[in-house]
Amino acid sequence: YNAADKSWIVPNTEANVQKVGELCKSVGGGIIKETSGAPTSTASAAPAYPSASRPSVPTLAVAQPMMPPALTNSSLKTNSLPDKVDAEGKVSDGYSIAELMRQAQLAITQSFPRSLWVIGEIQNIRWHTTGVYFQLADAKEGGSQSATVTVNSTIWRSQLRDLERKFGDTLKEVLQDGFRVRVLADLSLFKDRGQLSLQIQSIDPNFTKGSLALQREKLLKELRQKGLIEKNRQLPLSPFPFKVGLLSAEDSRAKSDFIDQLQVYGFPGEVIFQPCQMQGEATLKDVVNGLKILQSKGCDLIVMTRGGGSAADLRWFDSAEIAYAIAEAGIPIIAAIGHHEDVCVAEDICYQREKTPTAAADFIISIFQKTRERLDQLSLSLDKILNDRVKLFDAYLAQLMEKMRAEALNNINDQRRLMDQAEASLELNWSRRVMHWSARLDQQQTSLRQSLDLRVQKEIARASQQQTSLRQGLDLRVQREQARLSQGQSNLNQGLKLRLQREMSRLDQQRETLLNRSMINVERIESRMKDLAKDLKRGAEKGLLTAEQALTRAEAAIKQKDPQ
Repeated sequence: YNAADKSWIVPNTEANVQKVGELCKSVGGGIIKETSGAPTSTASAAPAYPSASRPSVPTLAVAQPMMPPALTNSSLKTNSLPDKVDAEGKVSDGYSIAELMRQAQLAITQSFPRSLWVIGEIQNIRWHTTGVYFQLADAKEGGSQSATVTVNSTIWRSQLRDLERKFGDTLKEVLQDGFRVRVLADLSLFKDRGQLSLQIQSIDPNFTKGSLALQREKLLKELRQKGLIEKNRQLPLSPFPFKVGLLSAEDSRAKSDFIDQLQVYGFPGEVIFQPCQMQGEATLKDVVNGLKILQSKGCDLIVMTRGGGSAADLRWFDSAEIAYAIAEAGIPIIAAIGHHEDVCVAEDICYQREKTPTAAADFIISIFQKTRERLDQLSLSLDKILNDRVKLFDAYLAQLMEKMRAEALNNINDQRRLMDQAEASLELNWSRRVMHWSARLDQQQTSLRQSLDLRVQKEIARASQQQTSLRQGLDLRVQREQARLSQGQSNLNQGLKLRLQREMSRLDQQRETLLNRSMINVERIESRMKDLAKDLKRGAEKGLLTAEQALTRAEAAIKQKDPQ
């Protein structure tokens, strides 16, 4: 074989001549020319045989198949094929379809002798046991946006195994409907149908990943410029999310895992499920409509979840439609889309990103746990405040009672001292008068008796007046203290009621306890005040009794000196 002009040198035998003739006829070659050796045009490029080993038999030089007339300059100018000339030199009526397909195949083989890199978008991909079948599409020049040019492409089973060993799981991530890929392929013509096809030999996964990454970064930059990247995260999260919207596929494992995890923790709220497609072309429309429907139903938050998958399955969540729907949502959205290491745009701009549906359910339960911890802290703070207030009020009442008791005792002691002084002064004055007027006792007996009676009446009136004044003072103090205690009790009850009504039902028992303690303290104070009043009354009566006994003794002494 001579690679310079793509010619073969074969021994000149009848069998070889027949085989070469059939071969030339099948591929549209030229006329066989017999030579006595290798063609002169290919001598320099032919393999160098030793002189002793070069074959001496005659050889056949097979001319290279000619370029199809359809691809020559003259043919392009006239837009027609030249007439066909048979082996005898006669012009035939035209090319048959089979001959035309052979010529086209030959032209394609000569124009694209090696594998070439082709860029296009995958459409209608099908996986079979024999290989992978799909179409590579590109936009049609001068056509509408939906108009495309397509070519059938195939990855045969043997080549597929080689690519799987080379790229692993990355191959399936790239071979997805809608992905733009760069493939190394051989161009061929399927003669039975007259269709071009590509036999895929290799693929460039970095081209597809780079294109997706550029689109993703472009969308994130657009959202960041519009101030939408943090909009959903800035929404207030309800401390009691009793109404949770669930956006997932019907009968999916993600849905059951999420609901089962909530049931394990005894979720007290309601889960509103909105079924939608989570992969495929219907994902965009279903997810956007699902978010709107769940918002209209008054959900506290929305969980958007699906099972684990490849990066190709998640590409729908890098779309602008879903991103803007999340950014413009009025309630927080939790995304639990998949286990993949790559983070899609929907997860970047949502309120909270979780890896699994179970983790999303745990996040919702944690909201209730944090709220409960906060309420417990507030309850403990309120208990401490109320206990401190009650202790302060008890201390104030104790101080008030001690002060009133001390004042009452001081008043009683003062009255007793005054009465003792009055009694001592009366006895001293009376003794002096008796000693001074002993001589004149007879003359002054009548006058003395009248004076004594007058003094006794005055002392009795004075003692009665003091007793009345003391009793009125004590009654007034008791009334004031009772009014003050009643006002304090009323204010305390009102404050306690207002505070306790804001708390949970479990604080009702503490409120009753505090009220009972307050009533008991008031009853104790009233009982002590009554005892104090009784003690004062007894002291006053005892003082009067003592004064009457002194008068009785004085009268007895007078009668002893002067019985008449």
